Amino acid sequence: MTTIVSPVPGVATAPGIGPQQIDIGGAEGLARVLQARGERLDGYATLHVNAGRNLVVRLQRADGSGIVVKQHREREDDRYRIERMANRCWMLSGWDMGRGAFAPRLLDEWGDQRILVFELVPAARSLADLQQADGELPEEALAAAGSFTGALHALARESVPEEILERTSIEDDRRQMVSYWGMDTSGFAVLSPAEIRLAAAVQRDPLLRTRLADLSDSLVPAAVVHGDLRPENILRSGRRPGGVAVIDWELCRWSDPAAEVGHLVGNLLFHVLCSVRAERRDVTAWRSAAEKAVGAAAHGLGKLWRSYTEQAGSLVSRREGFPSLVAGHTGAALLGRIAGMLRSVDEISPRDLLITGIARDLVVNPGKAVGRLFGSPAGTVAEER
Repeated sequence: MTTIVSPVPGVATAPGIGPQQIDIGGAEGLARVLQARGERLDGYATLHVNAGRNLVVRLQRADGSGIVVKQHREREDDRYRIERMANRCWMLSGWDMGRGAFAPRLLDEWGDQRILVFELVPAARSLADLQQADGELPEEALAAAGSFTGALHALARESVPEEILERTSIEDDRRQMVSYWGMDTSGFAVLSPAEIRLAAAVQRDPLLRTRLADLSDSLVPAAVVHGDLRPENILRSGRRPGGVAVIDWELCRWSDPAAEVGHLVGNLLFHVLCSVRAERRDVTAWRSAAEKAVGAAAHGLGKLWRSYTEQAGSLVSRREGFPSLVAGHTGAALLGRIAGMLRSVDEISPRDLLITGIARDLVVNPGKAVGRLFGSPAGTVAEER
């Protein structure tokens, strides 16, 4: 088991940029950040702003180097604090956690403005973008992601900063899972017509309801986790062959490692299935195309799984049924992504129905699914009756 004992020394806390709150999404606010760093906006060739839950500005120079400036919104102090701590810790800043996986280096921070400045990962594309563009997931990147995740989960508890351990909680994991099994009909009022159909289908399936509830009850805080490990947050660096960078550590906490691996694999599988193109727009054609896509992805997912278990070591062997728990959480994550897609639409497409069926099979028969997912017979549970 790996032990890391101290934060990285020398991470700069840049000169103040004044007490007045700024917005890095505007030219004036961004200019003040760059000025505090001794830089100018015209020193960069390109600029890209992403205004989601947080503001993220990506600035790149002509030679491909650059910085990423991230500002957490007001009332997001806790998330800022956790991301800052995770990236200041030596275990994440510059530590190569096997097969070239790393976290981008933290350069500067302004706590009063909830601003963090990271080194830009050059020529980087997320695994989600790569799947969409190329129709397949790069196997070397999957292996690096598995190795990184296993090494992270294997960190000794005494090496994890207290601020992260204070977030020992499985509630965030539960919130990531759909909760239709416990919803009464009054809760349907906030759902879209398509999501109502999905919720009703879950409630009419007693075995699926039971297995989802069992998964929720099985959550055990046993490792430090990233907290939002999905393809969008894993970048392949074009200048570090086989290397991946893991970003967005604001939900880092002490929680359930099996749920995190399942969350990652379920989200990877979601992107694989969404890239499927069938010859006809019917369920039979979608099923045939999807089976081929899942089969093609299994080799890469198997590399991810083997790399994970090599690094995680006894964490996997100590917990009974760990592979099956991962497969079950994979199905729950897949179901969660479908629920998210249906929140703004009226109809469920044949593809949505197919993915829902695949998610159900993973949740209900996780032991049987392990071999299909990872090309490994490890872990079995009773078949559906």
